[in-house]
Amino acid sequence: MRSLWSSHRPLWTGLAAVLVLAALFSLTPVRTAAGQFLGLFRVRKFAVLPINPAQSQLQDPEVATRLDRLLSDEVTVVKPAGPPQTVASVAEASQKAGMPLRLPATLPNGTDPTPRIQVQGSSAVRFKVDLARAQAVLDLLQINDVKLPQALDGATITAEIPPAVMVRYSTIQGDFILTQMRSPTVDLPPGVDLAQIGEAGLRLLGLSPEEAHQFSRTIDWSSTLVIPLPTDAASFRDVTVDGVSGVLISERRSVPDPSSNSYLLLWQKDDIVYALTGRGNAEQILAAANSLQ
Repeated sequence: MRSLWSSHRPLWTGLAAVLVLAALFSLTPVRTAAGQFLGLFRVRKFAVLPINPAQSQLQDPEVATRLDRLLSDEVTVVKPAGPPQTVASVAEASQKAGMPLRLPATLPNGTDPTPRIQVQGSSAVRFKVDLARAQAVLDLLQINDVKLPQALDGATITAEIPPAVMVRYSTIQGDFILTQMRSPTVDLPPGVDLAQIGEAGLRLLGLSPEEAHQFSRTIDWSSTLVIPLPTDAASFRDVTVDGVSGVLISERRSVPDPSSNSYLLLWQKDDIVYALTGRGNAEQILAAANSLQ
C-alpha cells in the first residue's frame, strides 16, 4: 500500500509516534510468581478508528516535531533487529523465529508458488518516560481535559519484539506478503490508568473530549491494538478470517479498480499475529488467509 502511506506522510509520521507509545502502554499489569509486575501486551483483536486528517492535531508541524524529539531522546535501542535474513526453507525460518509457521494453500491467480522467505530478528527498546515533556505536547494544543498518569513519571519501560517471518510471493500485480509473529512483551509499572493514556492519544488524533472519553472507556487496551485510519486514504471492514475476527483495510483510489486495489488484512490466532498485504481483490486476499495450513 505504498501510495496510501506516501501520500499521507506528514500524518503517518505523527501516527507512528502515537502507535509506538500505544504499543508500549497497551497492556494490563499482572502479578508474577516473583511478586513483581510484568505486563504482557498480547494482541487479541484489532479496532480501527476512522479519523479525519484535517482534524488531527498531528498535522501541526510543531506537535509532530515535539513527538519525534520525545521519542528520539527517550527511546534507547537495547537490541537492534538488524536486516532481515533470507532463509532457504520454512523449516529454517521456523527454527530461527522459534514458532510454527503456516503457508497459504490457495494463492491469487498468476502467483509464483515458490516464495521468498525472510526472518526479521528480535529486538528490544527501552523508553524512559518524561512526563513533563509528554504533557507539554498536550498543553501546546490546549488539551486540558485529560492528564497523563502521574505513575508514569520517570518510569522505564522495556519492550521486547519477537522475530517476524515474511513470506513473499511474486504476482503479476506485485508482491503478495504474509507476515507472522508473536506478540511483543512489555514491562510497565503498576498503577497506570491505560484508558487515560489512550484518551490523551485520541485527543491528539482529533477526537472531541466526549468522543475520546467514550471510546477510551470501551476499549480493552490490554488486548486491542487500535489503528487510526485516515478516512480519505483507506476504508475498512470487520471480517471473519481463519476462523477468527479480523479487519480488512483497503486503499481509497481516485479511480476505483477492484482488480488492483491494495489491501492489508490483520488477524490474530493462537497467539500469532498475521498480516497479509497485496494487490488484487478482497476475495482472493481472504481466500489465501483462509487456506493457511
